[in-house]
Amino acid sequence: MTKQSKTNLIVAIVIILLGFFGWLVYSKRAQLVQNNTGATNAIESFVVERPNLVARGNNSLVRVEIWGVPLKTNVTESEHLLLGNASKGSATTITATVWTLPIPQTPMSLSDIYAKGYDQSGKLIAKKSLELSGTSSIYEALWLDMSRKDLTLGVGEVGTAETITLKLLKITEDSRCPVDVQCIQAGRVAVDVEISNTTDKKLTKLNLKSNNDPYEYGGYFIEISNVEPVKKPTETITQDEYKITFTITKDVKL
Repeated sequence: MTKQSKTNLIVAIVIILLGFFGWLVYSKRAQLVQNNTGATNAIESFVVERPNLVARGNNSLVRVEIWGVPLKTNVTESEHLLLGNASKGSATTITATVWTLPIPQTPMSLSDIYAKGYDQSGKLIAKKSLELSGTSSIYEALWLDMSRKDLTLGVGEVGTAETITLKLLKITEDSRCPVDVQCIQAGRVAVDVEISNTTDKKLTKLNLKSNNDPYEYGGYFIEISNVEPVKKPTETITQDEYKITFTITKDVKL
């Protein structure tokens, strides 16, 4: 072998060794990044698409769990709540998967909701949170409409929402500012109502006012949200003409 051939061989060996060590360093660094983040980007998005929570990812996913973080101080991962195992959706393709979980019917106070994805061997390969900031945002996105019901009643009428039954007895005050009139104050409407809860059957009589904070009763908030008809300067509204809308919202501590 000539001197030049030996030199070329040494150079080739050095290049091969450098390439091998470069690959080794890259692999170690990639593994370190994955270990530090706890997962890869196998879950590309995790969003609320009512009535579902929806996770989208690549086809390495074979199982997706949805978890919630309770609103409390110093909460540990062992205290996180498993909301359910997501189901693979019909929109799944060869290269992408879609996973859905129905939004839980019972509102909860959660500071975070996240999806965990696993591969065929059962290894955690992805973790992604909803892009919602804070417990109030999560509650509004998932449960606000589900936990709020409206009842519109005339005098003497009865309506039920969730476990609350409400009867409008009479209008005791209507000091609203009439339309097309300038008033110092907007005024209010006050009504006598009879409330009962199907869980205890107890009847409670109250006087609710449209300008007061919601009244808390049996795990719900009750308030007057609308009054019809509008008040006019030259007309008197009789008791049987009133239609009062009550908004009943399930009490969730945020």
